[in-house]
Amino acid sequence: MRSLIRTLLIGSIVGYSLVCLMLFIMQEKFVFIPDKLSQDYQFSFPGNYEEVRFVSEGNILSALHFRTSQPKGVVLYFHGNAGSLRTWGEIAPIFTRRNYDLFIMDYRGYGKSTGQLNREADFHTDARAAYDYLRQQYDAQQIILFGRSLGTGVASRLAADVPARMLILETPYVSLGEIVASRMPFIPTTRLFKYPLDTYTWIGQVGYPIYIFHGTADNTVPYAHSQRLLPFIQATHELITLPGGGHGDLATFEGYRSKISAILAQP
Repeated sequence: MRSLIRTLLIGSIVGYSLVCLMLFIMQEKFVFIPDKLSQDYQFSFPGNYEEVRFVSEGNILSALHFRTSQPKGVVLYFHGNAGSLRTWGEIAPIFTRRNYDLFIMDYRGYGKSTGQLNREADFHTDARAAYDYLRQQYDAQQIILFGRSLGTGVASRLAADVPARMLILETPYVSLGEIVASRMPFIPTTRLFKYPLDTYTWIGQVGYPIYIFHGTADNTVPYAHSQRLLPFIQATHELITLPGGGHGDLATFEGYRSKISAILAQP
């Protein structure tokens, strides 16, 4: 009996260790869901835009630059964990109709962007490369940093490091590592996860206005995450709560659209 118990115990430990090892090796496939595009793929969106390529650590990153005739500025947008510019480009009218240019990039390994994600620093390096690219065309006070879901941590870190007009976050998390851990509570994700993206450690370093949008029915990043971020913020800020709003439908709410209009209309 003791031999059997010992064998079962050893087997359980080995099995658990193998699962942890597999998750460590393949964690990008569990968290990031890129839509990869061929290099000759042709984007098709209404309005005036151009496809842009810029370099980050030897990788060629793909972006779309939507332009308006008399822009008030530009929104540098960091998108969520799934898809590519093929679908994310559809958000452009939210900003162009309000007289803002939009610059939205695909992370490395997404869309036409070359390379692959290997560590959290890859996000921050690529985000800074996009910002530096825009600074050749816009003053810092014309740039609005915008993060959506996964992109909220990326935008917050960038905002802590560079000047801009404001930071807008849609469905942000306190920490991406915490979100992942909540879905795999039996795995020591704090030690194995390479992309903690601890938004709470950067958001307090942002020196310009911060606006946060979050729905109360968000089942992907719970609304409580935005509430928990507030005590860390030192700058002027506002949490815009959308009752019944989920994770990907906030733009369908009149409260969202009217508040975005008001924010972007500020002098």
